[in-house]
Formats: sequence, structure tokens, C-alpha cells
Amino acid sequence: MPPNLSSVEIPPRSPTLDDLLRTCPELKREDVQHLQDWIEKQPHLPSISDEHLVTFLNACYYSLERAKVMIDKHYTIRTHAPDLFSNVDVLSPAIQNQLKLFEMATLRWKTPLGYWVSASRALPHVSASEFIFDVDIKISLMAIDVMNRLDPVSPGHILILDSAGITMAHAARAGIGTIRKLFTYAQGALNLRLKEIHVIHVTPIIDHIMGIVKPFLGKELAEMLHFHSGEMEGFYKQFPKEILPKEFGGTCLNMASYHDYAIQRITENREWLLSQATLRVDENRRPGRATSAEDLFGMEGSFKRLEID
Repeated sequence: MPPNLSSVEIPPRSPTLDDLLRTCPELKREDVQHLQDWIEKQPHLPSISDEHLVTFLNACYYSLERAKVMIDKHYTIRTHAPDLFSNVDVLSPAIQNQLKLFEMATLRWKTPLGYWVSASRALPHVSASEFIFDVDIKISLMAIDVMNRLDPVSPGHILILDSAGITMAHAARAGIGTIRKLFTYAQGALNLRLKEIHVIHVTPIIDHIMGIVKPFLGKELAEMLHFHSGEMEGFYKQFPKEILPKEFGGTCLNMASYHDYAIQRITENREWLLSQATLRVDENRRPGRATSAEDLFGMEGSFKRLEID
């Protein structure tokens, strides 16, 4: 029998630094303090909790210098992409409406390597005209932030995206600027160990979309992408059906149950998410030249949305 939601192995609360030091031998208190001392000398950066600094150390495999680069890039991008990282109140009508249009989940079991697996899909009966692409991406990033808060030292995360419900109408609503911001953030600023991205039920429209966004993909992110079309046996060897939701060909809970649980987790962390939205860089105080949105994301020009033939 599938487990009850009460037995999901997502930690029930965010751990303290002392909790993390007891469970993670790679983590050193002096490294966290080193980063705090460094942040005090960076007048443009916000104050960051010890526990949140651990996510950067873990994402950078405990390299202090790499963590410093990621911290700066992380908060700089979040400052210059308010469409993705502001207005994150889960109880707002904009977010509540979009939560009815797709399903997302963190699976009950980790992989044998200890990786969390998150899955999402568009609901097949929902019209593409109802989607607000920026808000959908924002919600997914909120869910990642919460998962990262609850397990800051995870050895890895895997994403599964079900593209079965994606049509040309969905693709036409995707802003090219939003996609560029998302990929820029995912490559060097996302403070977790993203290992793989699997896209299942691939259709020709997905191939077309990937051809358009390919220029934004760095080598490392491109190598994480795996596409599965008609034949799914290879996918099921990596992700046994026993751990997958029923809508993904599995025998576990359905996506609706997982989705409700994900919303519950985000709602429980509402105040924390709102506080994170206030952590921004002050470009007026940055040593040297200020960073602009154009520096980060380039010029959008008149190419605002994906051109789908």
C-alpha cells in the first residue's frame, strides 16, 4: 500500500546549524563563520542566516571561494528579476489561481544515492490561456526554496517534468526574457545540487522549444537534461514504478495528493518565504561597478516570446 502523507520523509522543520553540524561531517562551523565575516565586508549584500549559508556551502561542495561567488550571484539575480522572486505570498490570489492549473510534488522516497526527486505536470484539462508563465515559474522556485530550507545538505536533487500536456499554445505564452532569467539563475546561482532534469512524454513541440532555448544552456546544464518519448523502460530503470506517482506510470500516490502536500509545505513556510523576498543587494553600495539587469540577462529587444511556427 502507498504510504500515508504523514509518513513522507521530508523533514518536518528547518534544522538549526547545530543540527546540521551533527549530521554533516563536511560542514565546519568555522567555514560558516568565515562566510559571515566576508559578508560583513560586502556592503551591498544582505544579512544571511547561518543555516541559509549552509545551502551555498553544500551546493559548492564546501568550497568557500565558490560559495562566495554563488552568494553574490544568487542575491544579485533575485534582485534584478523581481518577476520571479517578488510577490511570493502563497495566499495571494495570483498564486492561488495558478496552483489550480498544475501539479507538483517531491516524491516520498529518495533515490539510492539519497537524491530528492521533484515532479511536475500541467493539468490536461486546463486551457493554456489560463497560464501565467512568470507565476508558474515563481511557484516552482518557491517550492525549491522550501525544500532546500528543510534539507540544506541534501546530496542532490532531480527534476522530472511531464510535458504531455504542453501544447503550442502553452509555449507561445512563455516569455523569452523569463526563460533567460531562469537559466541564468540555474547556472551558478541556484543554491542546491541539481543533478539531473528528466523530461518525459516528449512531443515534437518540446524538440522545437529546446532548439530555441539552446543558446541559453551552458554545457553543465545541457548535460543534465534527459528526454524520454515513447519508450520509457530506461526511465523506469532509474525511477522504479514503486516510487512514482500514478500519473507518471507509477504505483504510488497520485499527483493530486502530493500536490496538496507541497502546497501545505509552502504555506507552512509562508513567513520565511516573504522574509527571503526582502533579501536583496544594494547596487549603490556595491564595491566597484554596479551590476544591472542588462549585465546579467542581456538585451531582450523586441523578442519577447517564443516564436512557435
